[in-house]
Amino acid sequence: QYVKEGDNSLVSLLKKRGYHTVAMHPYHASGWNRNKVFENLGFDESLFLDEFKQEKLVRSYVSDEEFYDTIISQFEKKDEGKPLFVYGISMQNHGGYVHEDFESHVEVTNLQGEYEDVNQYLSLIRITDEALEDLIAYFEAYDEEVVIAFFGDHQPNLNGEFYAEVTDDLEFSKYKVPFFLWNNRKENRQEKYIELTSINYLPALLLAETKISIPPYYQFLLDTMQVVPAIHAYGYYYQDEYMNLTNRTDEVESTLDSYWLLQYANVFDNQNQSEYFN
Repeated sequence: QYVKEGDNSLVSLLKKRGYHTVAMHPYHASGWNRNKVFENLGFDESLFLDEFKQEKLVRSYVSDEEFYDTIISQFEKKDEGKPLFVYGISMQNHGGYVHEDFESHVEVTNLQGEYEDVNQYLSLIRITDEALEDLIAYFEAYDEEVVIAFFGDHQPNLNGEFYAEVTDDLEFSKYKVPFFLWNNRKENRQEKYIELTSINYLPALLLAETKISIPPYYQFLLDTMQVVPAIHAYGYYYQDEYMNLTNRTDEVESTLDSYWLLQYANVFDNQNQSEYFN
């Protein structure tokens, strides 16, 4: 049912459709070997700290405002009609949250403890929200179609007593991060709410928001999401219930076996991919 069509990575897929692909991170290129990783992932261009003006800083980091300005500059300098894909990892809100020269303007209340690191983090998020409003306003008026996928890679490392005070389900709740998908096609925009998913499905959801025809592998991910709406290394959701990976119904067993086989073939098995994808 699902047929392999070459390399299924999102970057390779978009490049084959004429996209110029740019990775951006306003910090050191050596962090997590990103300079090598972005190259191996196939990005045409990578921008690190030295490529940013570093004129708008927050806690000595490049602010999200400057980060978004740099994203906008990539669209302003591209050729008209040439599609562009930008993958950006921001830096402004990186931990820890004890910077003495930063004044918090958001404060948590009605809790037993006092958590200055939480106040600082939430104040940083407020700055991000203000910058994000400007970013969306820019693309609202942009002539070509644009889709924004916005997500966090992990929750902040805050005071453990704060987490214990606000949730009874620390093991699971601490791994939840918000995300949204937005497009500037006003005539087709419909607000939808996805209550729960996991980051492995995000590229497929992103493609579904574009006019790009969804390749079979990504359609497989969307179909898998209907059975297993969220999954990570230890468990998954099935019919609104969180399950351990060792506990699987026949439907889940079949779905995940197919997923793991295709995922392995997609990432590692360059010699025999056609066998698994036909």
